[in-house]
Amino acid sequence: MPTILSLRWTWTDTDGDVLVSTAHPEAGVTDPEDVTPLTTALRACSTAQIGTVGLLTTDTVSTSPPTPGPYDVRDLAVMQFRAVDGTYLRVTVPAPDPAVFGPDGETVDPIVPSVAALIDNVSDWLVAVSGSPVATFVRGWRMRISHGADD
Repeated sequence: MPTILSLRWTWTDTDGDVLVSTAHPEAGVTDPEDVTPLTTALRACSTAQIGTVGLLTTDTVSTSPPTPGPYDVRDLAVMQFRAVDGTYLRVTVPAPDPAVFGPDGETVDPIVPSVAALIDNVSDWLVAVSGSPVATFVRGWRMRISHGADD
């Protein structure tokens, strides 16, 4: 099995809460700058700031500030994709822009331009942990990470 590196995005919301999300890049990605279109597409779907993008130990810093919104980094837009070999991968967007959801406020709408761009970029840049390329977007939903009884 080929070596698969991990990409890492560090997100910060307007409250200063931080979340780290990871994914596996396609073969040939050797620098976080290689996935700038994917990072841009992720950012367009969130109100949080992407502070760092890392590939192994290489980091780049973004100066884009978080955008005020109703969700914080404990709120996620979870997007599920199926790879060519039938395995699945998920991409999570913390502090999602409310516009990424359909009328029910819970289902990620693949027709929304920022979501469509993210789906295209995920297909272009990411692979499943098996190394298989992404074949299709399956579904997306809103999820909240609980930090305790007060959430």
